[in-house]
Amino acid sequence: MFHHSVLKVLVLLSTFFLCTFANSISVDCRYAYGGNDGGFTSCQSGDSADTQHACQVNSCYSGKNQWVNIDKCVLEDSSNQNSSQQSCKDYMWEDDTRTFSCTNLKDQTFHCSSTPEKIAYIKCGICNP
Repeated sequence: MFHHSVLKVLVLLSTFFLCTFANSISVDCRYAYGGNDGGFTSCQSGDSADTQHACQVNSCYSGKNQWVNIDKCVLEDSSNQNSSQQSCKDYMWEDDTRTFSCTNLKDQTFHCSSTPEKIAYIKCGICNP
């Protein structure tokens, strides 16, 4: 009896994972990337809401990193307006200001004067369609 229960659980789990991964897509996170909710992150490939996807965090990289460098960044709410390059672990294109909001590895927020076409971006390999 115990073997039948274990077998049923294994079949259910296998079916769940096959369905989840069989329908997955790869997404270039050009407009937004970030957050970690139970192993999933948000990735947006275009400027409309329908291009936002939930992706497995462990499938998201730029090279070997889970962050990207973005140039021309200014620290939020700072009198120092000198720009710098930041390693952004979370980023989001803000259409109204035409800048990226960037959270760096020290959890500081910057605004970066680059465009989605010009940044190195994170690519996620396992995302919901």
